[in-house]
Formats: sequence, C-alpha cells, structure tokens
Amino acid sequence: KNDVNRSGHTMIHSLVLCGFAGPRLQILLGVLVLVALLTVDFGANESLVLLRKRRLVHLISSKLPSLSENYLNDESRRQALHWMANSRANEISIWFGSADRYRIVQQYSLATFYFASNKLSKNATAANFTSKTSWVRSDGWLEEPDECKWYGVECMKDVLNDSDSNLVVGLNLSQNGLMGSIPLDLALLSDSLSVLDLISNRLTGKISSVLGNMSLLQSLHLDRNELTGSLPSHIGLLTHLQHLTASHNDFQFSLPTELGLLSKLQRLDFQKNSLLGPLPSELGLLTTSLKTLQLSHNNIFGQLPNSIERLRLLEGLDLSYNVLTGSLPSKLENLPNLSIMRLRNNFLKGEAGSNDARRKQTQQRIQEWDLSGNFFSDLPIDRDRSVPGASRSPRTQEKRERKITPDTCLE
Repeated sequence: KNDVNRSGHTMIHSLVLCGFAGPRLQILLGVLVLVALLTVDFGANESLVLLRKRRLVHLISSKLPSLSENYLNDESRRQALHWMANSRANEISIWFGSADRYRIVQQYSLATFYFASNKLSKNATAANFTSKTSWVRSDGWLEEPDECKWYGVECMKDVLNDSDSNLVVGLNLSQNGLMGSIPLDLALLSDSLSVLDLISNRLTGKISSVLGNMSLLQSLHLDRNELTGSLPSHIGLLTHLQHLTASHNDFQFSLPTELGLLSKLQRLDFQKNSLLGPLPSELGLLTTSLKTLQLSHNNIFGQLPNSIERLRLLEGLDLSYNVLTGSLPSKLENLPNLSIMRLRNNFLKGEAGSNDARRKQTQQRIQEWDLSGNFFSDLPIDRDRSVPGASRSPRTQEKRERKITPDTCLE
C-alpha cells in the first residue's frame, strides 16, 4: 500500500512540475512516472489484489445477475478468484484495458471449471495448482497467459465487434479425467461458446438451469458421466442447439416439452439412463431438423405420440427396452428417410404391418427394422428376458472404457 501511495504522490508531484518544465523535461518526467508505476509489485500488493477481486466480482454479477449471496462460498470459485488476482500470468493490461474486460471473465470462467472438475491436493497453492491436477491433460492451463492455448480450448476472433480479442467458442475435454460438478460459471461464456464436449469423464451432480443462458450453444455432449437430476426446462432457450447427447448417465426425469422449441435440433440421445414418463408430443414439432432420436434402455412409458409421424427428416429411431404400450402410429414406417427403427422389448400390441407383403417392402426400405419382443398379433413375441422391462439398471452393466463419440449413430 505504501508503494502505491508513494508512486501516486510521485506521479502527482511530477505532473505539477511538468507545468513548469520544458518539453524535453516533460517527456523525461513522463517516462520516469511510467517506469515507477510499472515496477510496483501488483501480485504482492494486497490493496491491488483486493481491487482486482472486487472488479472481477462486479463483472461476474453483471453477466449473471441471478447469482446468490452465497456465490463465493464455493471453494472452486474462491480458488479461481485467488488465482486471477495473484497470477503473474495475467498482464496489467488485462485488468486496466477496457477492451479486454471479456477476457477477464473468460479466464475466470475457465479457471473455475478447472478447479471444480479437478481433484486437487488440499496442500495445493497458487504456485503449484497445475502440478496437482487429476486431469489426463492440462497443457497450458493456469500457466499460459493466453487461455486460447490451453488444452481443449478453441477460440476465434471477435469479428462481430471488430475486436482483436479471441473468444472461446469450444471446450473439448472428453476422456480427460474430469471429476466433480459442472459449475454454473460456464454460463459466463454465453456470448461465444458453441461446443461443449465433456464425454467419458466422471462428472457428477445436476445440470444447472443457468444452462439456458448459453444461447449460442450448438453442440452439448455429456455422454458417459455420472450426472443425475433432470434436464431443466430452460433447455428450450437454446434455439441454436443441434446436438444434445447425454447417454450413459444416471438421469431420472421426464423429457421436458420445451424440447419442441429446439427448431434446429438434429440429434437427441439419452440412451441408457433412467428416464421416466411419456414421450412429449412436442417432439413432433421438430419436423425440419430431427434426424436421430435415441432413447433406448430407459423407463419411458405410455403410447407413441402420433406427432412422431411428422418427423420427415428422421433417419434413426431407437426406443428399445422401454415400457411403451399401445399400437404403432399408422404412418410411422412411411417416414421417407427412416433407415433404422428399433422398438424391441416394449409392450406394444396390435399389428406390426397390414400384411406380409407390406412388411417385406418396409424391411427392404428400412435397413434395420426391429419390433421383436413386443405383443404384436402378427409377430412372434420372443422377448429378451435378460433385460426385462423397467427392472434394469443399464448404466451399471456398461464398461466405462467403451468409447462413444458425438458422431456415433444409433449403436
């Protein structure tokens, strides 16, 4: 604090002298003042550290006004705040240049995610955070001044605002040893993030409703984790979302009707969870986008909504191993692009096809057509008794090392 005061007094005194000095002396005094200010130890000075923390909290609250008073009680946020305020990697310009305000929030958001999904030693300090990581790869994280050079971070220029700043547009950390929860602070990247890939980790907890703030998100991949809870209704706000995959988790919820608002959604995959309830008829609103609907190995019950017949672009439909009842929608098999239809092991009844000839034509057009294990009058029952109805827990039967990618289509 004394160093800052002395520097301030020096600057003021020098500026006063400049009024009585010649041009050369004014330039010399200006240079001396600048050198004096830049040699102040910003990292060690408690007053400036506190100033940085206050500014950061202000920026965060302006981005997420719904934050609670207990926001900073979270350990990962306190660690990120401490790192941001003390790290030598953060240049002075990032704190005092108005053009780089977004970078402050951007780095803080990524740092919070790092601490929240990392099993760090209790003895870890600001100097050795990266040496205590449980991540498989953490190249550059908290060490490289440019967050766009951190492993798994993808950036692009902010062309919309005619700025040289790099915005984080993708976070790809699949199979990377991530543990813990997904912090709501990722929503601080809402102005840029379009791809979030966290496949095959050990993430736990629930998906925050703040997810709805990430309006530019196009691909969300959460497969093969240990996530629980429900899918917040705010998912309907992600109007740019094209791929939503979260298979092989422990979700227990009914599909929200707001999924029908995702007019660009091409792939919906929640296979091998514990989903409940009926299929929402609002899925039929996705007539110009949905290509893959993969919801096998859940506890979905009720009848297939007739609105599913309107999904003209649907290529793959897998609702096997659920508790579906009733009869098939009469025009389901006529969907022009349908190549895979799996409804095995449900409680469907009625007729699978009008006659043998019609059924053979359907099977020739549809590459995989599996209605076995139901109660159709014109098909043998042949139920798979090893995986009965709703009594299974499929996720625990899977080997975690089996890899799944966003491009996998209806395994």
